[in-house]
Amino acid sequence: MSRYNNNLSMNDLFRNPKLASVLPQFPSNQPLQNVYSGAEIVRRATNYIRGLIGGRKDINGLTVRGKHSDILQRVQDMIPAIEKFFDSMPSLVKNMRQNTRLYTPYSSATQLADLKKGDVDKKLDLLQIVLDNINFNPDFNSLGSVGNTSGRNFSVEQARWAKLVGYKEPRGKK
Repeated sequence: MSRYNNNLSMNDLFRNPKLASVLPQFPSNQPLQNVYSGAEIVRRATNYIRGLIGGRKDINGLTVRGKHSDILQRVQDMIPAIEKFFDSMPSLVKNMRQNTRLYTPYSSATQLADLKKGDVDKKLDLLQIVLDNINFNPDFNSLGSVGNTSGRNFSVEQARWAKLVGYKEPRGKK
């Protein structure tokens, strides 16, 4: 039996101020755009990294506490997932508009809000779960859009994902 469920929707995750330090947010009082400027993406990515590592935003950018080399390594480890996230903007926005449901191991937004007290790895795992939904979940209508970097066949990867999350094709959709 799968430990995944589809209780959470895109708006539960990305238009929820309580999750600002867990996932990048898109305020509900602002219209969604398929494409954002480079400056806007940098601002959003910086805000997301700040929430992940517990930094503080100041006039010069981002201030963090801790050993410089450890923080730098942690940020460098985050970059591939964050780049994939922001590169997937058209699919993200389309599915926020449709409020598509995701397959996650979390049952509620409250459970995710508790991650802000947890470690960075759990937050990055959540971001990867979102990226996997965008890439492999047929409900998103964006199959393969995140990019398959493992070198394996996409259909094999998608079948692996479907088995992992317990995905079942909706009735009448075959």
